[in-house]
Formats: sequence, structure tokens, C-alpha cells
Amino acid sequence: MTRFWIFLSTRSFSISSLEAGTQWITIQKGGFRVDIQVTLGAGETRTLTDAESTLPSTEDPEAGRWLPRIAIALGQYDRLEEILGKMGLGSIDSSGALQEGSLSDVVHIYENGSRDVGPTEGTLTELVSNPSLMLEYSLILIPGSGSAHTAALQAQTNLRNIRDYIEAGGTLYTTAWSGEWADNVFPAFVTLGDNGADTPATAFDQNTVTWNTAQFGNADGANYTSPATEAVDSGLFAWLDGQIGPLVGGGTGSIDAGSFAISESWNLIVSESDTTTWVTGGAPGSEGKLPMAVSYEPVGCGRVAFSVNHATDRDVHPGLVPQERLALYAMLALLDCQP
Repeated sequence: MTRFWIFLSTRSFSISSLEAGTQWITIQKGGFRVDIQVTLGAGETRTLTDAESTLPSTEDPEAGRWLPRIAIALGQYDRLEEILGKMGLGSIDSSGALQEGSLSDVVHIYENGSRDVGPTEGTLTELVSNPSLMLEYSLILIPGSGSAHTAALQAQTNLRNIRDYIEAGGTLYTTAWSGEWADNVFPAFVTLGDNGADTPATAFDQNTVTWNTAQFGNADGANYTSPATEAVDSGLFAWLDGQIGPLVGGGTGSIDAGSFAISESWNLIVSESDTTTWVTGGAPGSEGKLPMAVSYEPVGCGRVAFSVNHATDRDVHPGLVPQERLALYAMLALLDCQP
């Protein structure tokens, strides 16, 4: 029996076989995986249906359906959990808001501020203080928040735990005012422009694997909207361009991946090194466009991602505005471990 592996990059698949028989097909993207069996005649070609090729939103190993484990540290501002709900990992009401307590069992909530959308597994401090617990998750999300648990970044053991998690293949995704959870630990990759926001590369000593926490910035900045953001990653551009949905500022239309609006941006990336840039956009006082969302592989095969903007628009709404589609695409792409 033959097994076909498909690492998801398109919505339509056709398979063919030289010999008659039953084939195993595995479709996988970013930890989402579905296994199906297809019986073909000799020389037969068949296009998989949407039901066969859609990635799962519920885990059922007996039916060949697996999901990645995700930890999300909910803070005051960025409602990134609503994107997970709209992916099918929770229930969304008619207004577009996540229904409390509806997130899938594979998504665990950690407290990082004042919002409450259901039971938590503990606090963000408790998560980063427990390396074995961190390794239970393929993806740790720290959306934009205040400083509720940033004192944890003063402890060398916690900083090493985050670094070790990435080295072991984990993925860390941070946004807006929570950018210090990436920049403090891996300060060499981006330089933030707002006063006091950046952690300089000199804060980390590679030889001793220690950090000078006195140099740490807070990744905080002032709010702005980028009216002409551009998807510069080729895969993101091809996927995003022409999608129909809600737009920042209201209304619905076709998304131009070369020029779309992103709201709720709170930092400036004035320079970067050894990163993959996902989107660029205009920022106050800057000439030309600056990186707005980047990712990098600082150690091991894990990934770190940071966007200067909230993953979600400020207002609750049905559907996904362009920056939410960016976050959805990036989360799936980043979960593919790099050799």
C-alpha cells in the first residue's frame, strides 16, 4: 500500500496510480493533519473533494485527524484568540466575537492581563517558568498586552527556557506591545525605533548564554495605521491577493496584496537582520516602507515571529480583515519546522 504526503500549499489536489488498489493520503500543514484512504483503479486519476482535503478543526486520531497544541497568553488588547475561533478551533457568535469557553481542548489559555474568556491553565509567568510545560505546545502566542507578567523576563532561567523552547523546535508568535517576549530574548534580529522600545543586540552574551536585563526595552510605542501595507513574502502575496472579506475601516471588498490597510500598529522596525519579512508598510516619520511583520530562526529549528501591529483589528467583526488573514497564514507557515 502506498502513502502519499501532501504538505498543504493549495486548495485542490488530484492523485493518480499506475496500479489498482487502496492508497493512504496524508495532508498536513503546520501541525494540522488528516489521513484518508482512497481506492483507485489502474491509471485512474481523481480530484479530492473539499471534505477530504480540508484540514481538521477537531482532533480525532481514530479518524486520522490531528491538531497542534497551542498556548495563548491572553492580555488586555489584541484579541488573537478570535482568529483561532474563526479557524474552527472555537465558536464565534454573529458579531464575530469568540464565545467564552468554546476554544478547542488543544488550545490552552494563560493569563497575561485583565481579559477573561474562560478557564486558564495558569499565568504566562508560570508557563515560561516550566520548560517541560512549554514543550507540550507547538505554538505559543503572546498577543499585544501590557506589563502584567514582564517581570518574568528579568529571570535568567526564564530567558533560557524560552530560548531552549525555540531550539527544540517550538514557535513563538508575539504582537505589538508584547514584542519584548521576542526582542528581549533574541535582541539581534530587529531594532525598534520608538524611544525605550528596543533591546540592543549587546544585551545578550552568546558565549555565556546570559542577558543584561538592564538593557531591556519594552517594545511599546504609539498607535498608527498603515494605509498601504504590502505583502512582500511571495507565498503570502499569492494566497492573500484577491481574497474577499471585510476591510479595515469598514466595508467588504477584494484585497489587493500590494496595498492594503493595517490598523493598531504600535512599533517601528527600523532595521532587521537575518529575518523573513512578511509585510512592509508606511509608518509615521519614516521614508518609504518598513518591515511590519517578520520571523526568524535564532537557534535550532524553531521560529520566532513578531508583528508591530495587533493580529486583530480593534473592533469585533465577522470574517477576517487583511491583518487577521496575515496572522492566520503566518501561524500555519511558521509551524513547519525548519531543518
